[in-house]
Amino acid sequence: MHIRTYYRLELNRELYAPVTSLVLLAVVAATPSPDSIHTLAALTLLWFVFGWYAYRLYRVASLWLLVHAAVPVLVLVLTEARS
Repeated sequence: MHIRTYYRLELNRELYAPVTSLVLLAVVAATPSPDSIHTLAALTLLWFVFGWYAYRLYRVASLWLLVHAAVPVLVLVLTEARS
């Protein structure tokens, strides 16, 4: 629905992120969990989505960027970098 809405509203420049995310999600869903392609696609998807929204927050000079950047660091510290 996200992609369809952007397409219908002719927000062609905004289609890049959801289409890329959908492709990466399809790769994750189509590959078995122990496979290295699955892991690579999943990590790429996480970093892409995080980076995309960080970029958007930076572009509008939002203070939420600080929270957005702090949460992954906090999760890393709290989990002691374990999966």
